[in-house]
Amino acid sequence: MLGSLTKGADLTSMIVSASLLKPYSSLQKLGTDMMSRSNYLPEIVACKDPLERSLMVAKFFISGFHPDTFDGKKPFNPILGEQCHHVFNHGEEFGKSYYFSEQVSHHPPIFAAHVVNDKIGVKATLTGKTKVIFGGNFIDVKFPGHKEIYFKEHDELYTIETPFLCVRGVMGIGKKGIERSGQLIVRCEKTGYVTKVHFKPLGFLGLWGTWNAVDGHTKLVTKEKGKKKKELLKTFDGYWTSTINVTDAKSGEKEVFYDYEGMSKYNIKPVEIPLEKRSKLDSGNVWRKAIEGILSGDMK
Repeated sequence: MLGSLTKGADLTSMIVSASLLKPYSSLQKLGTDMMSRSNYLPEIVACKDPLERSLMVAKFFISGFHPDTFDGKKPFNPILGEQCHHVFNHGEEFGKSYYFSEQVSHHPPIFAAHVVNDKIGVKATLTGKTKVIFGGNFIDVKFPGHKEIYFKEHDELYTIETPFLCVRGVMGIGKKGIERSGQLIVRCEKTGYVTKVHFKPLGFLGLWGTWNAVDGHTKLVTKEKGKKKKELLKTFDGYWTSTINVTDAKSGEKEVFYDYEGMSKYNIKPVEIPLEKRSKLDSGNVWRKAIEGILSGDMK
């Protein structure tokens, strides 16, 4: 199938066999991935240091990335109007986080999502356009759009840019696997802190480079006499699937910034809501028969 495609072809709406589908919609995966460690949010709210908070916001979004296995399968493409609701219960002290997303356009495919937790004063908004591009021996999966998260306690709004997925070795050449590529950028206009984490891609055919390597920095961006001034505060290096280290630019002191396994203590699963209590346009109902067929091995 891929052999007949030309480089640069848009695969976003490509029709594939049921045997090549995963038993969930991309709307469902978006929500469960992003909020998978949302028990970390109350700690961000409680942090009193603005620089540390900025770093914690970056850690939260990194924690929503999980290693994916290359199995040649893809999630369902959401239909227009399809919705996904998740409720994450953080306990009496920190309340519940409500996640809602909807496919607001089919051609081009665009989704919108909103997260709110009134108890701790956190809101997040995401919009994105799904782009799946064939690159020859790889496929890029991108979600360009707008992402932001607001913390009422500190009156801070963070804008977020995230890396994309790259599926390598789809034609059986070179190393096979799925990697993150591009940058995670976390900006707060109020404090001036900007964190950039570069997800470093492998080289041609995977002949050089290391899976899941990252580097980056945090800078304080201010304006002086109408000109931007950037002060380097922190640098990063490591692997997002294990540990990322942070080095203080002034003291040279190095410590662990992010520990993938360590963040698992913040894991949380959404509250199970029976399908009959969900909207007819909920992903679980829209794809119910298809999901049942895939899970049972019935591809008819």
